[in-house]
Amino acid sequence: MGSLPACVDIWHNSGWVTQTVYIKNTCSRRVGYVVEIAVIPDSHCIEVPRGKTKKYNWGKAWRWDGVHKCL
Repeated sequence: MGSLPACVDIWHNSGWVTQTVYIKNTCSRRVGYVVEIAVIPDSHCIEVPRGKTKKYNWGKAWRWDGVHKCL
């Protein structure tokens, strides 16, 4: 995932059918990340305003490879 600023938390959960990545932003400005997924296309740029958490889900069959900045 590279080095994330201390004000950004990213975590991953996997259920029976889907998996989800959460991006929580406590920075003083908005941040943006792309979720990298094996085999299928990566996510769009997920913009997270300061003080907010956003999530991205996809099918459990595909591996999560991490995130990279897009803003």
